[in-house]
Amino acid sequence: MQYLGKFKNYKKIIKMINRYFLVMLLSLVVTHISAQTVLAPAAANSNAASSNALSTQGTNNSATDSDGSKETIPVFDEAKAQTLFNNKQYAELVKITTPSAQAGEPRAQVWVGRIALEGRGMKSDPVTAHLWFSAAAESGDSHAQFYMGLCAQQGWGVKADLAQALTWYQKSAQANNASAQYNLALMYAEGLGVTRSPVEAQRWYERAAKGGDKSAQFNLAVMLAQGDGVKKDPLQALRWYVESAKQGDANAQYNLAHAYMSGSGTTQNLSEAMRWFDASAQQDHIAAQYNLGVLIVQGRVPGKNIQDGIKWVERAATQNSASAASFLGTANYEGKIVTENKLTAANWFQKAAQGGDAKAAFMLGGMYWRGEAVQKNPAEALRLLTLAAKADLAEAQFSVYLVKNTGTPAEKEEALFWLQRAASQRYAPAVSKLAEAQH
Repeated sequence: MQYLGKFKNYKKIIKMINRYFLVMLLSLVVTHISAQTVLAPAAANSNAASSNALSTQGTNNSATDSDGSKETIPVFDEAKAQTLFNNKQYAELVKITTPSAQAGEPRAQVWVGRIALEGRGMKSDPVTAHLWFSAAAESGDSHAQFYMGLCAQQGWGVKADLAQALTWYQKSAQANNASAQYNLALMYAEGLGVTRSPVEAQRWYERAAKGGDKSAQFNLAVMLAQGDGVKKDPLQALRWYVESAKQGDANAQYNLAHAYMSGSGTTQNLSEAMRWFDASAQQDHIAAQYNLGVLIVQGRVPGKNIQDGIKWVERAATQNSASAASFLGTANYEGKIVTENKLTAANWFQKAAQGGDAKAAFMLGGMYWRGEAVQKNPAEALRLLTLAAKADLAEAQFSVYLVKNTGTPAEKEEALFWLQRAASQRYAPAVSKLAEAQH
């Protein structure tokens, strides 16, 4: 170091040497990656709204060597890279990005990093990916900075470090990277690596939302609709639900439908509500399927019949919607909108009760108590009725009272407890029976 100190620009020399060895290392890595025939992206990370928002502008840069001569970096056609990525032509993508990445083109380095991180057809290599992102981030590329934050947050290719993730997200967010802005907002919203701050979360969600990030638009809408640490603003919430819904966010479409149903931030509009419930349901949003189905069954959707509604409810129920399964159980039990079938009803009630639906547990408990379409089983009946009672279903609490009140003194004492619980909810039979007991 003393020898190098004699040179005026020794720091630049050291940096140049470091960069040379890094490029050489990454070149070896790319050679390894290029040998793979199939590389494909992994599913998008839930914490990142968009990890491929790369510009489509081609680049043709040059770097100055230590002797003053210029080394031309191969032209990188990012539009072509994006097309190859969209068409899943990953081997060709590696082929066109490698020369530019080796020569130090940041955007090409980000692409090679993504391929290594999201590898299909070869084992994902987060360590290699991190090296590429690091090289590009050193040049100030906001996408690389975003990926550096993501790697630090998830522990991909490097030890998980929320403080480092926050730092990288901040750098990228300041450069208007919407994905980084969204993740930064999430960290403030959830207090990850930083003191929880709804105000900061709103600020970054809004910046990402204005940049077109549909997940940020949705989260911002939720904050404004609920007043979660910020001023409640149904009108602005509606605005962002609309923006996100138009971009195909199923959750936003579902919440927008509810806003039109209730008139939150807008005039009630059943037609618009049905339109957005349908859009969300088509994307397999379970709650949207259930709500749409019920509204059709109720005759509130022109041009649709009861069977159309039942099909939507069944789709939700088969995807483990307890509410949908309970609805089908009741429909089959009562026989008003479908042909009565008590055994089918019991099966749907069983599925719903397992999903935590109190009404279904109460109905199935009654069927076991009476031996209706199922083998009579008082013990199972009491278990199910007690589950529903603990969920604060007044009729179940009263039923447990009726069963327990015929037992031992200890059971009768428990029965009184459930009677009082049911009466406190103003359940008429319980109120009447408690009044009798007190006289």
